[in-house]
Amino acid sequence: MLSKIKTLYRRIQRMIVWLRYDILFQHVAKKVRPDVGERGLFIDCGSNLGQGFSYFKKYFRNDIYDSCLIEPNPYCMVELRKKFSDESNISFIQKAAWVRKEQLNFYGLVEDSRGKTTTGGSVIANHAGSLYRPNTEKALKVDAFDLSEFLKEKSQFYDTIVVKMDIESSEYEVLNHLLVTNAIDYVNHLVVEFHSQYFAKDKQGYYSKLEQELITRIKSRGTGLTVWI
Repeated sequence: MLSKIKTLYRRIQRMIVWLRYDILFQHVAKKVRPDVGERGLFIDCGSNLGQGFSYFKKYFRNDIYDSCLIEPNPYCMVELRKKFSDESNISFIQKAAWVRKEQLNFYGLVEDSRGKTTTGGSVIANHAGSLYRPNTEKALKVDAFDLSEFLKEKSQFYDTIVVKMDIESSEYEVLNHLLVTNAIDYVNHLVVEFHSQYFAKDKQGYYSKLEQELITRIKSRGTGLTVWI
């Protein structure tokens, strides 16, 4: 009986969390809505299989926003194209959102049981130090690009840009780079998932502190920010 009560309590908690997010993103969508006759751009960094995009597209609708799905994992990209290619105003980039153009190792596809389309794939070797050790020999080689330059380019065509970022611990370097290059100023609203809890225990405190510093710096620039789960 007690276990059933606990389960019900957790479900109610989750419902409350999602209701709060629903209210929040309805407000955000109204606040950053493009002017009449113009289109916005929704950039999904770390699309995986489109779970996040499927959620956010009801707020940043394709009749108002063009969308760009960014995912370095080739196995996920195959599924993304199958799922969303028939929808209008969507482009795909099979690269990692990063701080420069280069080729990187992509970890996480063989280290646990989640397989080739894992939600935990990352270009950061120690991103999941609390869960497993990276297998460098079996890491994929993926292309990466400079997200700051990409935002600068897109800002010439869009006055409204919303970025969702779930890039498995590379957000620490990417967000700092956006701030240093001033590319953060092109973003109207940023939705980011941080991953400090997945690092090895002796690193979690450092990254947790870094998260708070990044949040403060981003908000000080006037960019809207939501920390995602």
